[in-house]
Amino acid sequence: LRQAGWTVSVHARGALSTPQVGPALQDPAPSVRAVLARELRLLPPATRKAVAAALLADPHPTVRAELAVGMGSLEPGENEAGLIALARDPDPEVRRLAAQQLRTAAEPDAAKQLVTMLGDPSVFVRAAAETSAIALHALFPLADQVASLLDRKDATARYHAYNVLGKTGEPRHAT
Repeated sequence: LRQAGWTVSVHARGALSTPQVGPALQDPAPSVRAVLARELRLLPPATRKAVAAALLADPHPTVRAELAVGMGSLEPGENEAGLIALARDPDPEVRRLAAQQLRTAAEPDAAKQLVTMLGDPSVFVRAAAETSAIALHALFPLADQVASLLDRKDATARYHAYNVLGKTGEPRHAT
């Protein structure tokens, strides 16, 4: 019931201030905090920043996963730092969702994080990082960073690096 109430509040009023969302951030039910994470784009910029910062440290992985999705709906330039932090999350589903959202983050740190994720222990994270790296390559060339994985001992990272390089049509690194 509280989740439904916050969903209506965020959608109806949108311009909630940081003090107004405070009770939702402190709510013991992860589903309530997940509403704020998922609907981040509907909050005013100052509130959005405070809510995102608070939810990055949320103990529940579902909330952090929703935050990755919510941050993906923000304008480029507004979400990269948070998505990079979520890409290092201990939960693989959070990392996978962050990798998916990094596909439009045309900045060096985001590209570096995606390249690192090509060697992630989770097959799902690696697949999402590969897809995002291919998409990001159109906005931000990252072939040289991806090619740096080709000399590593990690066969899985090399496999995904070859996939990215092959699908981006990067002739300098074709073998």
